[in-house]
Amino acid sequence: MTRSVYPRTGLASTALAVGLTLPLCVGMAPAPMPPIVGPRPSDAQEVDSALVQQADSSLRALMDSLGIEVDSQNFAGPDSLPRPAQVSLPEVDPDGDGVPAIADFCPDSPPGEAVNERGCAVAGRPPWLWAAAGLAGLLLLRVLWIPIAAMRRRRRVSAERQRIAEIERSALAALGVADGGRAARGPWAAAPRHPHWAAPPAPPPDAVQHGLTLPGAPTPTPPTPPPGSAPQPPAAPGTPAAAGTPPTAAGVGYPDPALPGVDDPGMERAGDLSGADPSGATAPAAAGSGDPRLLSSSAKEIAGGVNRWKVDPLVYGEGRDGRFGVVGRHPIVTLAIVLGLGLGGAWYVRDGAPGRGSLNPTGVQPVQAAPVVVALQPDTNRISRTGPVPAQIRMIGGDGQTGRVGQTLPIPLEIRVEDSDGGPVPNVPVFWATTLGGGRVSPAAIQTDSTGTARTLWTLGPGVITQYAVGRVAGHEESGVAFEAVAQPGIAARMTVLRGVGLSGQPGSLLEQPVVIRVEGSDGQPLEGIEVTFRPEDGSRVSEEAATSDTAGEVRTSWTLGMTGDSSRLVVQVADEPGLQMDLTAAIAHPRLPAMAGVVAGGRHTCALSENGVLACWGANQNGQLGTGSGARAAAPVRVDPGARYAVVSAGLSHTCAVEQRGRLYCWGDNASGQLGIDSRESSVTPREVASDERFRSVSAGTGHSCAVTRASEIRCWGGNVNGQLGDGTSSDRVAPTPVAVRGPYEAVSVGWFHTCGLAQDGRVLCWGRNAFGQVGDATTEDRPRPTPVAEPLRFRRVSAGGAHTCALGTDGRIYCWGQNNFGQVGDGSTRPRERPAPVAGAGPWSTVAVGGVHSCGLTLDGTAFCWGSNTYGQLGDGSTTERLEPTPVAGDLRFENIFASGAHTCGSTRGGQSFCWGYNVEGQLGDGTRENRTVPTLVGGA
Repeated sequence: MTRSVYPRTGLASTALAVGLTLPLCVGMAPAPMPPIVGPRPSDAQEVDSALVQQADSSLRALMDSLGIEVDSQNFAGPDSLPRPAQVSLPEVDPDGDGVPAIADFCPDSPPGEAVNERGCAVAGRPPWLWAAAGLAGLLLLRVLWIPIAAMRRRRRVSAERQRIAEIERSALAALGVADGGRAARGPWAAAPRHPHWAAPPAPPPDAVQHGLTLPGAPTPTPPTPPPGSAPQPPAAPGTPAAAGTPPTAAGVGYPDPALPGVDDPGMERAGDLSGADPSGATAPAAAGSGDPRLLSSSAKEIAGGVNRWKVDPLVYGEGRDGRFGVVGRHPIVTLAIVLGLGLGGAWYVRDGAPGRGSLNPTGVQPVQAAPVVVALQPDTNRISRTGPVPAQIRMIGGDGQTGRVGQTLPIPLEIRVEDSDGGPVPNVPVFWATTLGGGRVSPAAIQTDSTGTARTLWTLGPGVITQYAVGRVAGHEESGVAFEAVAQPGIAARMTVLRGVGLSGQPGSLLEQPVVIRVEGSDGQPLEGIEVTFRPEDGSRVSEEAATSDTAGEVRTSWTLGMTGDSSRLVVQVADEPGLQMDLTAAIAHPRLPAMAGVVAGGRHTCALSENGVLACWGANQNGQLGTGSGARAAAPVRVDPGARYAVVSAGLSHTCAVEQRGRLYCWGDNASGQLGIDSRESSVTPREVASDERFRSVSAGTGHSCAVTRASEIRCWGGNVNGQLGDGTSSDRVAPTPVAVRGPYEAVSVGWFHTCGLAQDGRVLCWGRNAFGQVGDATTEDRPRPTPVAEPLRFRRVSAGGAHTCALGTDGRIYCWGQNNFGQVGDGSTRPRERPAPVAGAGPWSTVAVGGVHSCGLTLDGTAFCWGSNTYGQLGDGSTTERLEPTPVAGDLRFENIFASGAHTCGSTRGGQSFCWGYNVEGQLGDGTRENRTVPTLVGGA
């Protein structure tokens, strides 16, 4: 009685058949028949002439527009045909899709819809749309199926309940029990079991299974077992019951097995039908009851058991309570539906349907082996001939070729004109023309030969697309055969610079005009689809490192110049063609640096820079540090390199360096440690450019090494490096500029005797090199081969390194010094060395600071000069030779613009443009024309 309401085999088979048939029906929907050149038929097939009439009707007037009348009897031969230059075939586009009629395979494409090269719509339904439609259909099927299945289940449950109720009423009526006696059935009665169930559900009220007996059957009363005895098991099914025991499953007392539902194989017979209460209690017999034992349980208890069973539905199928839907219950049905919808949608999208196009991205139809045959419409008014009349055009060869743009295809285009019987029609004028893609055919007009064949050569146009050409028979211009060829990029022969010659700009600037290159073939025609690479050099950059030429054969890129050198170079090359290359050069216009006018002091020489960039030096010159071209000492200023204009100058112990106003860096003098940076150790008595393509904006020269700041705000150092004073992490000397180990950006650099300090643009001071007296300022006395920040978290505006100590101007207007302090050069009132920045005592606020060998000087905001430290040669300028542990005013009540301290002398320039020096003067470095030391400022050049 437990049967499934869902037919398995029938539903699965039906769904599978529908799912697999649907894609075949949809996918095989006929595609639109092309009007001129359709799917290529077999030799025996011909295109319906009605389709031909849909072609370019305006071409009927072709012969009229050319002024040609052809008469078969008076035809003068090929020479009478128009020359190729005279033939002009209009490209008519009746449906407005941008494809000429002769190449339009779908002349009825919807206006405004995207089409491929053959005029067929390509706006097909996207795959995700069909996938979504399939999923929606599957969900809809599931939603509709479940209510139907539930309704069928409820109807069957209701029918079963009614049938069982009839059995109950018949059995109770036979026992003389009223309808209300149905409550006498015990809830403890045995339950039916489905053969596949592991546990029985609530017991149904089968009359046989509730201990009911029919009229005439004995109602045995079992004796009460003695206390403590084991209950007697029932007899095996099919045997008579023993005396005093209840009947067995197939014994006396069962209803007629022929009654419906009583002997249903889906119901298990109860093992105990006696009606005895398992608890052993015996209830009093009810009036009118045929069997008092049926009322052994209370009426409330019996009614409750029956009601609990009635609210539980019958279970049909393998699922519990029938809650599983058909789709989830049958995997084969689900698989069939999913496969059917998926394959049908994929087939439909792939092959397309009428008016929907396809997913073919190129629109190129597959080339079939069978030749194309186009029927011709008779036109006796235009052509009269006594011989065979053209009835059809057959494509013989030349279709479906591939070549490079501008190339003449190797296989000629060939057609055959035939009569209605398939025989050749000779001496028929045939006209050729290109449609989509340009190009040309030669000849453009020719007669068919004795075999009815006409041939022409096709030279592809410049477009890298699928190109088309067409052949037509005179008098039948509305019909024709279209040939197609796939054009590939041509072979580049040369490149022409359209824009990019004579460019110039500031360092690191983006050029106003892009670089434009045109790629051409050997015939001088532009080539499309050629890949060109751009490789910038000299630190420059481009926006496009590779580009493909457009229809005009042009490629372009934006070019950003480098920061160094006089120019930037750009290498342009056709990809995979090493021989086809060109170099472009753009000049870098470095801006002029303003001259930092003033006087600077070196070891035993001095240099001064004027406002117009003229440089002059004087003093000791045994190593050529004056740059005058000789080794002679000069007691008065001598001009250096009269043809140059300088922006910055720095004097070291026995060499000098200066930055030219365009950013080039020159050095001269002693070069024993490579401090000139000219990639050698050869000294020079004239300025030599350092070995670097970079441009610089400031420089600092020391005892045996030099450093400079590039225009890119990076520090480069060269020369002696025994204490790591070059900052590159090593102790090896360098004869050319070398980057420091810690990148910037840096604002300034200052070189001491054997250590160096740099001012970062964020205000930090980093020092490196010798640190025996704490001159690095990192609270240690260990040498540092790499830039190391000073210990105090301060921010500075200026920094100056001396013999073995360092001073810097803080953003708070105070001067901080650290390092060696044996002469009080730190300025804190003591002679104890400082391993971290210590504020200078007194005076201030300060505007600048300068450090010499063992003394220091600074300027206040009003230009007053103060000095402190060693004063052996009067380098403090206070009129004495007494060392000072704190800042002491310079004599003369002068107001200085800048001040510079060196080994044992000091110089400064006033706001009026005059230069003064004081201190050591044994080599004439004070510039006053004498060799006497001065303890007070002395005017350079004399009074």
